[in-house]
Amino acid sequence: MIRLEAVTKVFEAARRNGEAEARNVHALRGVTMTVAEGEFVALVGPSGCGKTTLLHLAGGLDQPTSGEIWLEDQPLHRLDERALALLRRRKVGIVFQFFNLLPHLTALENIALPLRLARTPASRGYARAKALLEEVGLSDKGARHPAELSGGEQQRVALARALVHEPALLLADEPTGNLDSESSGVVLEALRRLQRSRGAALLLVTHSARIAAAADRVLRMRDGLLIEANAAVPLRDE
Repeated sequence: MIRLEAVTKVFEAARRNGEAEARNVHALRGVTMTVAEGEFVALVGPSGCGKTTLLHLAGGLDQPTSGEIWLEDQPLHRLDERALALLRRRKVGIVFQFFNLLPHLTALENIALPLRLARTPASRGYARAKALLEEVGLSDKGARHPAELSGGEQQRVALARALVHEPALLLADEPTGNLDSESSGVVLEALRRLQRSRGAALLLVTHSARIAAAADRVLRMRDGLLIEANAAVPLRDE
């Protein structure tokens, strides 16, 4: 489904008067990994180890310095910005820690937005958005704006929005990082249920032992390097 082969990412130091102000940052150092169709993989490690960089590369939000990234049969490392944007719209769903809902749109409108951008007929888009709103347990909250929803409810709306176009790959960056334990459990259950029912590959960044324990497989990162682990991961819940 998603495959990275010997991927590196180097952020070059800013320069002033022709001289580097700091050293280049080697965020990823030859990462090779796969996430299969329908698989849930948790990515863990200390802050600054390269987790979010890897997630962005997997979703076509950035390009690698070297190496190859394949989403199904598409070579992300060879695509230009326009082609990457189109691929993301069709095949990638992203859930962020801070929800990123548009405040002037209702919950239903936020969920339907990706389909509007893809020029899906309005009636079909809103029907699909309503179905997902029901799946995440918010069928009575469709007319509310983000400010009228709790953090957990906003994240469930964001999850529904990420899945409304039936993506092949679902990426989640600390999706429960701003939620209390009860809301985190509700969001995790909804995330897992929807991901399984649609057969999407799920790559999730987390610091939570409880979230990581729900994954099919756990990958640990340190200093831009990747180590695969199938055992329980000693993390702290925040």
